[in-house]
Amino acid sequence: QMCIRDRRECEQCNMTYNVAAIHRSGHDMDPILPLKDPERCDACGGQLMQRPDDEPTVVNDKLEVHRYESAPLERYYKEKGVYIEFAPRRGVKDYPEIRAKLEEFLKAKQK
Repeated sequence: QMCIRDRRECEQCNMTYNVAAIHRSGHDMDPILPLKDPERCDACGGQLMQRPDDEPTVVNDKLEVHRYESAPLERYYKEKGVYIEFAPRRGVKDYPEIRAKLEEFLKAKQK
């Protein structure tokens, strides 16, 4: 939830940045910031803004809808044996681990 609240988007080209550095509760995620100016997009120079749908009350509503709608899908795929659970803790640094886990899962399914 905090990651979404701290997301910024360029008003011109929609490039996304995250201004939060999250280093607690087992998480180790660095911010994804513009390199040139913290208030402006690196791609086009547009002003960064918080999207209206990233406001805390909207985010809370989105999360509640997601939980309600995804629970039946989780059950379905778990029953089929094709559900993989992974809790990202390091942002983009998790990609190699996620990829390895998926490759291992796919190899096991091919046997």
